[in-house]
Amino acid sequence: MYHVDSAAGTYNEVPGSPFSSANTNSPVLLATEPTGTYLGVVNSVGLNAGESSVESFQIDATGETLLPVSGSFLELVSTPVGAAANPTQGTFFVYLGPNPSSPNLTYQLDGDLLTFTIDPQTGLLGNQNGSTTAAPNQGRSFGADPLGQFAVTGEGQLECLLRVTTTGRPQGVLNIGAGVIPQEIFVGPGQRFVYATLFAAPVSAVHIYIVDTATWTLTEAPSSPLPGFTSVSGLASDPTGQFVYQSTATNQVRVFFVELATGYLTEVAGSPFTGPGFGLPIAFSVIPGTNTQNESGPVATLTPASLSFTSTGVGIAAIAQTIALSSTGNQALSVNGIAITGANSSEFTETDNCGAPTVLAPANSCLISVVFTPAASGVRQAQLNVMDNGPGSPQSVLLMGSGGGPASVPGITFSPKTVDFSSLALGTTSSPMSVMVTNSGTAPLNISTILMGGSNPADFALPSSNCIGAATP
Repeated sequence: MYHVDSAAGTYNEVPGSPFSSANTNSPVLLATEPTGTYLGVVNSVGLNAGESSVESFQIDATGETLLPVSGSFLELVSTPVGAAANPTQGTFFVYLGPNPSSPNLTYQLDGDLLTFTIDPQTGLLGNQNGSTTAAPNQGRSFGADPLGQFAVTGEGQLECLLRVTTTGRPQGVLNIGAGVIPQEIFVGPGQRFVYATLFAAPVSAVHIYIVDTATWTLTEAPSSPLPGFTSVSGLASDPTGQFVYQSTATNQVRVFFVELATGYLTEVAGSPFTGPGFGLPIAFSVIPGTNTQNESGPVATLTPASLSFTSTGVGIAAIAQTIALSSTGNQALSVNGIAITGANSSEFTETDNCGAPTVLAPANSCLISVVFTPAASGVRQAQLNVMDNGPGSPQSVLLMGSGGGPASVPGITFSPKTVDFSSLALGTTSSPMSVMVTNSGTAPLNISTILMGGSNPADFALPSSNCIGAATP
């Protein structure tokens, strides 16, 4: 238990910390309810072999201690594959996996998603959706969106599924086929993309799925699979922005930008970043006051209030930046439209996953990605407007950038331009031949896909290459 210095951002452990109870001493998830009075804890070790537990604690801010809530302890029939919290609603998910140590044969192939609420008056755990009796599906993987609004589970034995659940209610189900194992699940920011590491012997690949938040169904994206990744282990979503973080070494973190059109993760300039304290696990702080009671009525909040793009050559797109549109009132926000206006509006373009006209429930959000491509040198300005039913509509964000210098363009050169494998007998495989790809232009060349074409593409195989990504001139 720590004091947080809001000015310096430092943590100071309180006397007597760490705290535990007779049953809880190996926590894997901490979940709070909106008043900040009680804390729910998922414990990885239960009273019996292969089991786990949940228990709640009262947060005594005056005495600076945590007190176990009498009667809140609950033993779970197996250990969690994963868990996630929704602090705004005071709920948390626990996804149970198999328990090979259980004498109950059903629990040995467990796959059960439980949703708990924390009573803000008593601290007791209630409204448990799901059950402690196992479903006939093997729990394999789990992911949740960074705001805890929904969870995605990978389950099954011979034929596996991806299942979307919101507040304890199963929604969309996608059959991924026989012999395909969902090893990992990661939910990206903005409630748009789900990434699943699927193993189909002998290959693992990260598949991209689009979330339909109206029906909570999953559809594989046309851009799938995700290039440059064979695993989503260690990825963490920014709950308010369009970025994904990954720590792969001590004091180091990699930062990726999520492309709204494709779901691709593009590493930002300067990444990886180094500094004392960077490392796993990655957590995000909550701005003071964001867990207080919502304002009355529908309220739209745009973060940040302005975007400033770095200077870029005329005709060259700057790195995209993101605006989060959040419903921060206590009534649903109707988003009627999103538009860019102003003197240089044609030089700023936006894509979003809001889907206007749409309705954002309280505490929900969507993301707006803005790209700046100057048409002339000098300072360029516009504004992004969101038309909604909240006070002060339209809400606006100032967009600023500057153009500098003539346009730069990428170029591409192949060496050699022709590859001749000579004559071969039918069914005979030749030795591989290499082609050098060079960026002969004056701007970065982004290579997203390499495909075979022509009259007989099936006669040629494309081995692995290191060409995918950005190539500097």
